[in-house]
Amino acid sequence: MTKPQDPITKILNERQITHGDYLSKCVFIQIVKEQMRDENGNWHRLDSDMQESLDMVIHKISRILYGDPYHTDNWLDIAGYIMLVGNRLKIEEEFNERTK
Repeated sequence: MTKPQDPITKILNERQITHGDYLSKCVFIQIVKEQMRDENGNWHRLDSDMQESLDMVIHKISRILYGDPYHTDNWLDIAGYIMLVGNRLKIEEEFNERTK
């Protein structure tokens, strides 16, 4: 008879199947984030929501590359994070046009 898993271990095991190995993803994510923040780029010019959305996109990309690439939520989440910034910029653009 197998010993039942505690709830946290069960969740972690399930997530490893869909999201991939945590340590491998962390290495990948940190390397990409370091490149994004390179002093030669525009990182310092980005608004907070732009920076966070890019961070989350990298996180979701790591889940696709290291976990189940057919886990639909990861693909939709990427689109969602980009849309959040795009929608905000569109609202600001429309506001600026109206106030000219």
